[in-house]
Amino acid sequence: ATVKAQHATRMKFSVMMVCEMRLKLRDDKPEEETFRDIVHEALEVEWQVLSKSREELQELSRQGDECRQEMLHCEAMLVTGPSRENVKARQKVTASLPQLATRSLYAAPSIEELLAKSYELVEKAAKITEDAEEAVLRTDDECAKASAHTTACFDKRKTQTDTHRKNLEKVKKEAKATISDAEKRLSMLTMRAHKTPETPRSAAETQAQVQAADDFINQLKAGKRRIETDYRLKTSSFRIDKSCRELTKVRAGTHVSSLHPIALGSSQSSPNLTGG
Repeated sequence: ATVKAQHATRMKFSVMMVCEMRLKLRDDKPEEETFRDIVHEALEVEWQVLSKSREELQELSRQGDECRQEMLHCEAMLVTGPSRENVKARQKVTASLPQLATRSLYAAPSIEELLAKSYELVEKAAKITEDAEEAVLRTDDECAKASAHTTACFDKRKTQTDTHRKNLEKVKKEAKATISDAEKRLSMLTMRAHKTPETPRSAAETQAQVQAADDFINQLKAGKRRIETDYRLKTSSFRIDKSCRELTKVRAGTHVSSLHPIALGSSQSSPNLTGG
């Protein structure tokens, strides 16, 4: 069971590397797109679940190894028990100082004590095995649920961003067509003003119309630039989330872990993994 716990700990480490690299990749988003969303919160939760699970499994593995060493030591003491008894018998005869001989007789535990200790270790090992098997199944389930939730959040976020991008693309085309139509109308208005004789009052009105149309076109162009900027940011964010969603354990294996439950939480987009 402790071997299973060690294996589960290693497997969860690779999943944790995927989680950490996803967080790191999302930190590279444009500043305007760097904010806490459902994906970021899901990644934080997944990281915490993985970290807590690994700590629990590592502790059970440590207890199992410690118990195994105690059992090996107890076994060795039982096997060498007759030899120690012979040595004790010889010490009683050959010891030059009776008090030294008596002290050495009781330096090692008796066979009865070793047998009692062995029974205790067997019970302890059985309890650790039971706890380890339960922990492996439980933590596997908890981590799988956290990972599934993260995946669902990525898919939801991807759909939302893609829908927004498509809407922006539609608005961008409409803005381009509107600007083109307004520029044609302004050109026709300017040509008419030059070709048609007008009174000073009429000329002033025409000039005011031309100026208003020009201002309107400039406003349209400014709005179009904002739309194009937003579209570019959403596209960048969409590609990064898509890359995160498709990230594999093999690729994440090259990532050197830099997240720590004490050190994280300094930047806006980095998760606060110390939260309770």
